[in-house]
Amino acid sequence: TRYVDDVPQTYLIDFIEMKQQNFSTKYFRHIERRSVELSVQTGQWEYLENVWVAYDQLVQSEIETRYQSYLGGNCRSIVEVNVPGRQEKYRIDFVNGTQE
Repeated sequence: TRYVDDVPQTYLIDFIEMKQQNFSTKYFRHIERRSVELSVQTGQWEYLENVWVAYDQLVQSEIETRYQSYLGGNCRSIVEVNVPGRQEKYRIDFVNGTQE
């Protein structure tokens, strides 16, 4: 179901025939699925404290931004990461996989 002008529209999708049909109007149209290559690969950043623990989402985002910048040749392999509005700072070495 999707909404058009706040009116719910329900469709039947036929993956074999690759078409969708509106239940109320009987109108149908062809559909397709295309493969998409993602240019940015992302992962989850974690630290080891007896077990692997994920950084919270704000820190994840900052580390990933810096890492992508490092991969693109736009910053050094050792970076300092701090989250705006927070006091903690992380010094991360992407080459050696360490954090201070």
